[in-house]
Amino acid sequence: MLDRIGEQYNGFTVQRIRQASEWPGRLVELIFEKTKTPLCWMDNGEDNRLFSIFFSTLPEDDTGVFHILEHSLLSGSEKYPVKEPFVELLKSSMNTFLNAITFPDMTMFPVSSRNDRDFLNLVDVYLDGIFHPLVIKDTRIFHQEGWHLEEDEDGWKFNGVVFNEMKGSMSSVQRQLQEQLSKQLYPNHPYGYNSGGMPEAIVDLTDEQLVETYHRFYHPSNARVFLDGNIPIEKTLDLLGSVLEQYDYCDNFPVLEAPTAVISYDEIEYSLPEGEQEEGKTIWLMAKRFSDWQHRTQTMAGNVLAAYLSSGNESPLSRAMLSEGLCEEFSISVDDDVAYPFMVVQAKNVPKERVEDIPVFLREQVRRVLEEGLDKEKLLSHIRRMEFSYLETDEPQGLDRCLSASSSWLYGGDPMEYLCYEAAFEELRSMVEAGTFEQLLKDWFFDGDGAVTLIAKPSTKLEGKKEQLEQQEVQRRVAAMDDQERAQVREQALALEKWHDTPDSPEALASLPTLPLSEVQPDPAWVESRLLPMEDTHCYVQSVDTRGIVYYSLYFRLTDYSVEELGLLGRMARLLGQLPTAHHDVPELQKKIQGTVGRLDFTVEILSNRKNKEVCTPVLVVRCAALQEQFEASRELIEEILFTSILEKEKIREIVHQINERLKRALPQVANGAGAALVLSKTKAANGVADYTSGYHQMQMVHLLDDEFDERFSEMEGLIERLRTQTLCRSRFFCEQTCTSYLPMDAFASMLPEGTPAPETMTYTSTLPGKGFFEIPARVGAAFMGGSLDEQYGFSKGSARVAANILELEYLWQTIRVAGGAYGASFAVARDGDVLASSYRDPSPGNSLQVMRQMGEALRQFLEQTDSLDSFILSTIAADEPLRTPWEKGMLAARWAMTGWTKEDMIQERKEVLATSKEELLHFCEYLDHFVQDAAICVASMDTELAQREGLEILQL
Repeated sequence: MLDRIGEQYNGFTVQRIRQASEWPGRLVELIFEKTKTPLCWMDNGEDNRLFSIFFSTLPEDDTGVFHILEHSLLSGSEKYPVKEPFVELLKSSMNTFLNAITFPDMTMFPVSSRNDRDFLNLVDVYLDGIFHPLVIKDTRIFHQEGWHLEEDEDGWKFNGVVFNEMKGSMSSVQRQLQEQLSKQLYPNHPYGYNSGGMPEAIVDLTDEQLVETYHRFYHPSNARVFLDGNIPIEKTLDLLGSVLEQYDYCDNFPVLEAPTAVISYDEIEYSLPEGEQEEGKTIWLMAKRFSDWQHRTQTMAGNVLAAYLSSGNESPLSRAMLSEGLCEEFSISVDDDVAYPFMVVQAKNVPKERVEDIPVFLREQVRRVLEEGLDKEKLLSHIRRMEFSYLETDEPQGLDRCLSASSSWLYGGDPMEYLCYEAAFEELRSMVEAGTFEQLLKDWFFDGDGAVTLIAKPSTKLEGKKEQLEQQEVQRRVAAMDDQERAQVREQALALEKWHDTPDSPEALASLPTLPLSEVQPDPAWVESRLLPMEDTHCYVQSVDTRGIVYYSLYFRLTDYSVEELGLLGRMARLLGQLPTAHHDVPELQKKIQGTVGRLDFTVEILSNRKNKEVCTPVLVVRCAALQEQFEASRELIEEILFTSILEKEKIREIVHQINERLKRALPQVANGAGAALVLSKTKAANGVADYTSGYHQMQMVHLLDDEFDERFSEMEGLIERLRTQTLCRSRFFCEQTCTSYLPMDAFASMLPEGTPAPETMTYTSTLPGKGFFEIPARVGAAFMGGSLDEQYGFSKGSARVAANILELEYLWQTIRVAGGAYGASFAVARDGDVLASSYRDPSPGNSLQVMRQMGEALRQFLEQTDSLDSFILSTIAADEPLRTPWEKGMLAARWAMTGWTKEDMIQERKEVLATSKEELLHFCEYLDHFVQDAAICVASMDTELAQREGLEILQL
């Protein structure tokens, strides 16, 4: 079927069929004649089947209308009149991807599954939600997902899922800068507006405007459909045709016009945490459009040039700016997620008296770089690194291909153009010889047409000001209402709350298609890890199709280091590759790395001990990905970096300070990882030690290193010397490899001295408080509750994971996300017994803690009201088998083998999940009653009064 041009099926006509060397299979292009809806099918036989439909959606203001529509369209439809069909599908399908995404100029609804029946079910629900949504008739959906006014014991406030999501998103300094630059680069243009929505503008959107916008943009003639994988094509086209045939052709849609060139200058404030020094923290930015979607290689060349000029402190422009003292961190980047890409030059932590010196100095340095000539081999090494990234496709691969096709297809171009890349890389290489990169560099810095400048000044009061302005706007609106209007708003809020609390009717729930448990395979997916003996050591080997790439990791036991030393060593390890060696300065080393490997990381990780939680095994890990023909060269490179890196004090001081400043600017995001680490730190030794390498204690160590660098540098030197002379030896070494065919690793062991063994494990007990509070500069926060599983109450670990699934998708979703307005809420039971409940971008983290404390009773009520657990059993199993890249498959298999997990363990857990009963879940409720009383808790928030109410110890991040 669909083998020839002109072939017709159910209203679709085949227009083109093509193949390319970069991917297997063929690209079949069709059009639905009645509505002129184009469809592409990547017919490649992939087991994962993907459906994606996307629309050109061009913002006309900052209200985030398309973001709110993205949420709302999957909140009930005519055929499936349930409040949260999106969540119901999470509960009851074997989906491998289920989401919707708002971009600056389009909205995409992708979904995928490995199961034919499940795939068709998902497509059916998505199509009805998109084309027959309840939101155009039911304003409660808009108020829930967008915004509404409500009154509680603290007074009036705005609430809503997207409203709170964007409050959290816009607390990011980088996001603030990005949005302001877009406004300057694209005035009165869709790209000049925030497609996600600015919180202060979201509350100006009305439900009438939302409905009007929906009708203007959500029509099949404004849609494109992408299919990928072993699609049941006839049934899929039947399903699509039955929906599309209800419409006639329409061509009355806004078109994305080319933006006009502008020159502008602006100043804004950005948020710093309370107590931070504002002096010397100005950010200078310059941005300029330089390409468009029709000139793909020009955009790719921009990415290569940006990396050449500023990737790392020793790149040409970075070193010049840092040495001149004009800033503490410098970067050039390219934003190519839009049809008209732009470059951004960014200098962070600029002394305010030096701001005006930057553009003059930069142009001087660019002239110097041009006079000296660009290093062609270095340009080629950056091109090779980019080419390697094209071989490593993220999962879902079908979605990655869909996004590539949309990069030209959305704007009327050929969907195949961005799916193929070999010719583009050949053209890039020819640009090196043709002088194209030199011309691009001149255009960026000496052609002022279209360049915009932004100065961002620090303020420790900004988030407080925003909160105050929001409250003033709330009070203004409430004061402008008469008694009757206020009563109506209260009534509306109460109706919304009642709607939240009212379960969907059995009839509505029964309308949703479901997948029977018989579709579940009895055995879990499994990648075997073989243990191969080597001289004095061993290697874990995973055979996976890796498209010519070899992934491997080298491990060295660190069990004779203290936790404080492990934290410092972990930070030092990340510096390797950024420092000179005995044979190369940093620019030459970076060129060699980029030309040899696709990925090279040095980290400290913690291996847990399955049989004894009081012990663990910290390890130095060198992770590498390289083409098979570069395998030996990558080994030599690693040996050089490990044994001959030179600890140049001033270079390290510079990098440590940059890391510290980045952490301070990203506190709301950092707090999420630190909060989870804190509440799990006492569950087992591995978690307690991991806090020193990636949690709260790691943050404190970075601050201390920055503040007392001279005093601590000798300690750093001593650790690296100890690492080289005592730790990097065969007696502490083992390795793992994932590849299509095994490449012997013996040369890695032979380069090491015999050395002295270290203990297999170390013991550690966390000293962190059981109740912590992080003050963050953001108007939304997070709540965490964590502990260990205790199966003595009479449930299996498999049934505990089903219970966690129920609580997350039934109780926490409804109470914290839907009713509370948080962007996310989760509850998870890990295989190793860690238990973690959390909220994310949460306007009321204190309330979320109270919600979590009622989980036992909530689960009991659910069990009283439900007849079947099948859907939650199904989705628990689906969550166990996500799509994974070859690298992820191999690394996970090796980690399971290292920590003692076997295929038999996974089969047993699958049996436990499938056998889950109400009786077991009731036993789990008893455990929950004790868990919520004894669990460690942590909150990240601006509200320090909450810390006092909850008895939380305030910890400074």
